[in-house]
Amino acid sequence: MVLEGRMDRAIARMLLPDWAKSAWSATRIIRGLKSAGLTYRRQDMLSDIRAAKDAVDYGQTVVRLEQDQVIGKEAMNETVLRKPRQYKLGFHSVVRDVETGGYHTEYTNIYVDNTSTKGGWEDQFIDEMNTIETNRYKQFTSTQLIYIEKNIEWVE
Repeated sequence: MVLEGRMDRAIARMLLPDWAKSAWSATRIIRGLKSAGLTYRRQDMLSDIRAAKDAVDYGQTVVRLEQDQVIGKEAMNETVLRKPRQYKLGFHSVVRDVETGGYHTEYTNIYVDNTSTKGGWEDQFIDEMNTIETNRYKQFTSTQLIYIEKNIEWVE
């Protein structure tokens, strides 16, 4: 069933960053996903694994950057993005539940076309997240830019 494959892929994508940090091979990761009952197209699995490994590799560079530093190519994974935008930015944020007052962390991506400093993109992210209607019960209190993907098909 198509929905099952999509759910398996969504669950696998949540597991992949931790496995990529462990420097597991693609074969070992696929074996681990299958043993957990998570299966979807092998080509998609390999694409997701590559993206997770790139996020770990490039993310270490991004996290070490100063807030006022303009981000160069050395900190960006160059890839083909699924949306016609110049950059895909990944953030790890602390979020307050407006109703309960509790806090949790979230990983969120946004797509942008503007270049900025690390701090500029983090401020832009918090501003955008706190004005989206579907986030009305959430308050993004702090965030950290953890990776950047640059669209190699982007035409200026």
